[in-house]
Amino acid sequence: MGLDSADSAAALNSQGIARSSGLPTAQLKHSLWATWSELAIEHEAAAWGARSRALSASGPADRSEPMEDEFRASLQAVTTAAFALDALHVPVKAIAERDGAGQAGSGPGRGARREAILREALKAVFLVGRLNNRWVREFKWLFNLRGGAVHYGESAEDPAPHPLGLSVSKAHSTYRAEAATRAVDLLMEVLHSAAEQPRPNLKDAVKWSADIKPSVRKLDELRARSQQTTDSS
Repeated sequence: MGLDSADSAAALNSQGIARSSGLPTAQLKHSLWATWSELAIEHEAAAWGARSRALSASGPADRSEPMEDEFRASLQAVTTAAFALDALHVPVKAIAERDGAGQAGSGPGRGARREAILREALKAVFLVGRLNNRWVREFKWLFNLRGGAVHYGESAEDPAPHPLGLSVSKAHSTYRAEAATRAVDLLMEVLHSAAEQPRPNLKDAVKWSADIKPSVRKLDELRARSQQTTDSS
């Protein structure tokens, strides 16, 4: 599963640049936020595919393997969605600094959490409006799960419920297909805002938003295909 190879250069916002000084050379620019987004979408689809296999299993014993597959795919969907937002912050911050938007508003204070820094950069460059109220909650949720995946403890814990009606470890209850979709929903909402709602007074933001629209459209198409494949399996 992935973006069509013929369109990958445009979809991933890669660009070749020829230098005129000295011998001709080529520079390549690749936007990793797009690659992380693609991976998040693929893992989300894999999580739901595993859930479907678990639901089709004849008994609890036969659900063990697909449940583990769902956990692994969901864990990767959540973390790669967070990585995509983290990678997106790099060009957004650069735009804010070039256009002077980095000084707009109070901004996050010293020692602010990573998700707050990302949200403030997005607010400075794009017209996020009321979305920011929900993003406060959703960014905190996503980056707590991302941090928890890295710093997860190994102490014994009480079993936790799973949508399949089973009691599982806290990790398996946390990183499940619903979490994968919640993470990718947030990611795609942010990407659509970035592609469609630049602050009109920031010329670099307007140009960058127009440049990334093909990438976001390709990600929408990939997610639609992934969901269709999962629904038909």
